[in-house]
Amino acid sequence: MARCTATTLIAPPGPLVPLLEDARPASVRCELGAGHHGDHAQMLWDDDADEVAVWARWDERRSRLLPLRWCPVPDGAGEACGLFANHPPGHEWEIADPAGGEGG
Repeated sequence: MARCTATTLIAPPGPLVPLLEDARPASVRCELGAGHHGDHAQMLWDDDADEVAVWARWDERRSRLLPLRWCPVPDGAGEACGLFANHPPGHEWEIADPAGGEGG
């Protein structure tokens, strides 16, 4: 399965702007499989303490940052999927990046 090629600009949340050296919008690219339904998604940072990651989620109308738990499904080697729990079909290891990178 190919990786979704959707991109967007995500601006930092207003309360964080004074704390950041560079508060410009960042370009994000969807990590889900091509043709998925629902919001696009890219992981921004991992919070190991709470077993979640903060994901940028967006559609044509809005974007938001959400803490989401990791997908618990393991691959054949026992490594967990690198996407969020209950993501659309296609685990990280099943998604090939058309830009030449590996899955996810």
